[in-house]
Amino acid sequence: MAVIVLGAGATRGASFVDKLRDEGGCLPPLDTDFFTQLQRIANSKHQVFIDNAIKDAVTLFGPNFHVTLETMFTTVEHTLRIIEATGKEWKA
Repeated sequence: MAVIVLGAGATRGASFVDKLRDEGGCLPPLDTDFFTQLQRIANSKHQVFIDNAIKDAVTLFGPNFHVTLETMFTTVEHTLRIIEATGKEWKA
């Protein structure tokens, strides 16, 4: 028996991704292009959540942000820890 460990980006190599890429659809996200792929989701039932995520990214990093998902999670985690430690909420 063999054990194969795949990283989170392994889905990009799956056969179904070619059709999505050809149609300009949302690809399985990578850390570096999560927010780009998020904006390609076409199903309107998710639009409120997409808009809120983008709005939060713009608030934290500015309108021309180029941030990875890991950086976003780390920033949110540290912000929550600062609020917890100081009892003060950061205002933009």
